[in-house]
Amino acid sequence: MSHWQNNCLLKTDSVWCAAQERSTTPLFNRGFRAVQRNEGAACMGALGECCVEYWLDWHGVSWFPDGNYNNDLVVNGKRAEIKTKLRTVVPEGNYEASVNNYGDWIQKPDLFIFVSLYREQGCDTTSAQSFSAAFFVGWCWDEELYEFGYQKKIGDIDERNGMVARAESMNIEHRFLRDINTIGEWL
Repeated sequence: MSHWQNNCLLKTDSVWCAAQERSTTPLFNRGFRAVQRNEGAACMGALGECCVEYWLDWHGVSWFPDGNYNNDLVVNGKRAEIKTKLRTVVPEGNYEASVNNYGDWIQKPDLFIFVSLYREQGCDTTSAQSFSAAFFVGWCWDEELYEFGYQKKIGDIDERNGMVARAESMNIEHRFLRDINTIGEWL
């Protein structure tokens, strides 16, 4: 069993409700988020952030909101960007975490934390309640994303699964990410 399969947060009403509320606030949907997100994406992003905040609190890792739209959190003094993906299957080591290329002038985090949200096929993605689990697939330093990852361009086809890239992004396989349980040791 992979480390992220052990690092799964099952549906917790308080976290899921907080995410649903956050996804509709003007503060959450400002700046580049308003352009990049639709209602379902805003909900997924908010749920990923709320799950990470819950996990950090549970494990005694210090954090606070960044306070601007450039990054999500400051974790032990380091700027952290939380990236969330929707899945209808449990994530595996050869699956990828992605960071859309918004441009270097917007996001300059020290690290990325990656979350995969699980839902049943065909469920509504505009409601946090549709997701039954969050998998903390790992984290990496900004430099590691570029060292171990690779770039996808719009229209690129993933030979493994036939998925077509809808945005330009940096991608890194889960197996290259650090275990979320080590985040407190490194920061």
